[in-house]
Amino acid sequence: MSAATWNTTVEQGATWTRVLTVRDAAGALLNLTGYTSKMQARNRADALKIDLSNVSGMTLGGAAGTITVTITAATTAALVVEPLTFDMTITSAAGVVTRLVQGRMSVDDSVTV
Repeated sequence: MSAATWNTTVEQGATWTRVLTVRDAAGALLNLTGYTSKMQARNRADALKIDLSNVSGMTLGGAAGTITVTITAATTAALVVEPLTFDMTITSAAGVVTRLVQGRMSVDDSVTV
């Protein structure tokens, strides 16, 4: 399965939450029980700006095949308005790594503090 390209926008100072549903090649929900997940975003200088995993910021929905991703308001508030590149991977209990999503993340400037 090839990674999907997904370009998105994060609002500075606001909590960002998205729910992804993962399906296998046949279209059936992928049971994520026993999987781990990771998502990172970096700027053009390759500095790590967002670092999430199933331990912090990502929740795997087991047989429902869902991944809930949450970037806290404190994390988005600390982002500089610049283009970011991100990707998300899952790793099976057998150690097979799959990149699910990749793309660009824009940061919308906040004027309310």
